[in-house]
Amino acid sequence: MSNLPFQVEKYRQILLLDTSDELYEIAQKLVIDSPDIVKMWKSIERAEKQRGHSADTEYWWVKCFLDAAKKASRLPDFHYIPANERRELQESITNLTKKLTRLLEKNELGGHLVHCDGNIFNGFYIYEDFSESNQARINDSGTHKLKITDLMKKVEERANEIIETEPLQGKAGTNVAAIRFVRLMIKNNLFSFQKPLNNVVAIAANTIYGTNYTESDIRKIVSR
Repeated sequence: MSNLPFQVEKYRQILLLDTSDELYEIAQKLVIDSPDIVKMWKSIERAEKQRGHSADTEYWWVKCFLDAAKKASRLPDFHYIPANERRELQESITNLTKKLTRLLEKNELGGHLVHCDGNIFNGFYIYEDFSESNQARINDSGTHKLKITDLMKKVEERANEIIETEPLQGKAGTNVAAIRFVRLMIKNNLFSFQKPLNNVVAIAANTIYGTNYTESDIRKIVSR
C-alpha cells in the first residue's frame, strides 16, 4: 500500500496509463513511495489545505507542483549564456520583430487574429481569410480582433522581459542547475503558498540532482 497522499498516488496512477504525458518523466523522480518523497508531498498537501483548497478531493495541486518542477529543472538555453549574450539576444529579437512588422504593415499582410467557438470554426483564425458573410457574423458577435503585428510586439516584449528577469540574481557557483532550480521553486512556492517550503525544495533538488541540501542550505542559496 502506498504511503503517498491519496491524490498524489491517484495522479501517479493516471500518469502510468499515459506515459506520453509531459509530466511523466519528472513524476518518475518526484512521485515515488520513498520516505523523503512522502514527507515532501505531505508538506505540500498541508500547505494546500492551509490555503483552504480541497487537497483531499482534487489532484490538480499535484499536477501544478510537478509542472513547476519540470519547468525549473529544464531551463531554456538563454539561462546559461553570459549577460552580454543575453542582451544581444534581446536586441536580435527586437530588431527582427520590428523588421518583420514593418514589412507586413507596409504590404498590408498583417491581418487580424480572432477566436471562434462554433461547430465548424473552432479555434484561432485569420479574420481576413473568412468570407464577407462570416466576417459579418464575427463583427455582429463582438468578437475581439487582434492585429497580428500587435501580437508580435507583445511576444517580443514578453520574450525580452523573460530574458531580463528569469535568470535570478545571485552567485551560482557549483551545481548551477540545482541552484537555479532551488531559486525558481522557492519563487513558485512563495507565489503559490506564501511560504518558501524549504524542506520541500531541498528534497526535490536532492532527488533530481543528487545534491545533499538541507533546509539551511536552501535558505543560504536564496540569500546569495
